[in-house]
Amino acid sequence: MKQKRHHELLGKLSKLLKSIPAPTESISEVANAFLTLCMGIAFSTYLFNCWFDAKDLTELTAPLYLTVVCLMSFNFIMRPIISMLLGAKLSKHSLIIQFFATFLLVNVIENDATTIIDKILANQGLSLMVLAGVVIAFAINYVMPIRLIHTEFRESRMGEARLMKAQPSISPTERDINTAAIHEAGHALIYSAAEGIPDSFKVVLNDKNRSDATLGQVTCPRSGHFLNTGTELDFEMLLKLGGLAAELAVFGEHADGGRSDIDSYQNLARHYLKAGYSELPYYNEPESQLEVDVNCQSINVLKEEYLTKLVAFMEANKLLLVELSEVLKDKEMLQIEDLLPFFEKSVIPDWMPRVNLS
Repeated sequence: MKQKRHHELLGKLSKLLKSIPAPTESISEVANAFLTLCMGIAFSTYLFNCWFDAKDLTELTAPLYLTVVCLMSFNFIMRPIISMLLGAKLSKHSLIIQFFATFLLVNVIENDATTIIDKILANQGLSLMVLAGVVIAFAINYVMPIRLIHTEFRESRMGEARLMKAQPSISPTERDINTAAIHEAGHALIYSAAEGIPDSFKVVLNDKNRSDATLGQVTCPRSGHFLNTGTELDFEMLLKLGGLAAELAVFGEHADGGRSDIDSYQNLARHYLKAGYSELPYYNEPESQLEVDVNCQSINVLKEEYLTKLVAFMEANKLLLVELSEVLKDKEMLQIEDLLPFFEKSVIPDWMPRVNLS
């Protein structure tokens, strides 16, 4: 009994140790934390030297001053220490902000507020340029995150200027790249049933470091119609689920990168069912929980029907699908001329809707 209990405790201890984040290993992250620590020590030393060397201790012994000094010193020194011990990392924004905070506080100590204001007013042009630079940098980094292309995968948050828990590396692993390549190849293969594909059609695989966690995308710019037929909505829903079906056909399961595909499918399915293109029951304006449940069930049943057909389609074209994913990994971007040979060789079932994208 004791031996069994001993093994259970060892197992729990092993899980606990595995759950502890590894210390920061990146040289840039270590250097970042070390510079922040040195800055904090230097700032704290300067503050306390001012206190010891001051002739008039009236202001320096005030409770407010002592509180600010202690809090700032503790914050500047302990943040980098805690980050290194817990395997967290300090963003570059944090280092820059701490540098400017240190510079500002030192100036406040050396000069009174009136002197600082006079200097700002005397150099209005330079002050406005600095202020404009700070505002523009803030806008670019926080207010207007640039997204040039649609992603089939969810975006991660932008980095923030604060102590952050270490996240998994943004460098995709070999498994990530393989999964993304199959996923995007699955989306692309659905276009085998389409005509009038624009020349701007392309498939991209991003296997480099990505700050926004975008691993790949299929881009097919075309003018959308205000009114869509049932066949066109059918095709759109198959297109949204094509990546997941490809993963299921090749790996037996799908990863969590296709969450946005599911969201898009559900929106299309609601529109499809509301328009009466399916015999499945659907209440356009549900008035009870039962009717809401019926709507959810119809959306899920429709999804399972599509996925069953799509997985069969992907399995029938599995060799072609894998070959396409390998070419995508090799070239990283495929255009219409690269994809047409694959489309021509694919086996298109009778049930798959034919659409014209021109």
